[in-house]
Amino acid sequence: ASKTLNNLYDAIKVVKPKPELHVFIAENMTFETDDDNILSITDGENELDFEDLDNTNTLVFSRLGVQGEDNCEHVVGMLQDRGFLVLNPVRYSELASNKYDTAVLLQKAEIPQPNFCLMTKDILYDEKVFMENMKKVYPKWNKDSDKNEDFSLVVKILDGHGGTGVFTCDGKKLIAILQCIFAIDPERQLIIQKKEEADGGDIRVHVLTLRNRQIILAAMKRVKIGGDFRSNVSLGAEAEPVELTPEQEQIALKAAKISHLPWCAVDTSRSEERFSRNAETD
Repeated sequence: ASKTLNNLYDAIKVVKPKPELHVFIAENMTFETDDDNILSITDGENELDFEDLDNTNTLVFSRLGVQGEDNCEHVVGMLQDRGFLVLNPVRYSELASNKYDTAVLLQKAEIPQPNFCLMTKDILYDEKVFMENMKKVYPKWNKDSDKNEDFSLVVKILDGHGGTGVFTCDGKKLIAILQCIFAIDPERQLIIQKKEEADGGDIRVHVLTLRNRQIILAAMKRVKIGGDFRSNVSLGAEAEPVELTPEQEQIALKAAKISHLPWCAVDTSRSEERFSRNAETD
């Protein structure tokens, strides 16, 4: 979050009159309301009374740390109910933070993305279900692991971000790796995708959707470095300006709209398009 905060601090320096920026740690947040339903929040160090704030010129950023913190989620919900613009609402951020739920949503909307399937311990050890799932990724998937060596896969934990919890492997090694993962964490859920070539990186498109109006705020190509297949800026990849094709623009706008995220980051490449887990900027 420090990089995002630094970007916010830099951004408000050039705004006149200079806006106020209040930062709260989600896991430490507490709140109280009085008889007049005046909301006050604090994290032990910072405190803010919402009595005098105007919901027409106050913006609330809801980061990943909000999820799973009941008090903070409740505060964000109350602010939404009072008409404050929240980027992004917890409910939809939670959906976008689940890579499998995201893939299913894109599939229903017929938005191009890599072939995928869900993987759990129960699925792995049910031969029939395992085969059915893997054939969703590669229709020619074979029961004989040796014959799957040419099938390149990307395996991800469902709630990872910033490139963490992601690895590639070939089909021959998959079962052994999954057995190891589920031996360590039997409850872990994964998404398995067909590995698509991304021309040395991918394109991230930031889309703002307010009511029925959509604006593409910015787009960048994230160029991976070294031997790492990931192109996350947080891992050292470089970003450069890029001009979107009309098709990429339309896919980004459509993905952002169905995500219900006011601020949505959509990742695209030459052969796949998907919206990211939330509106986080690397």
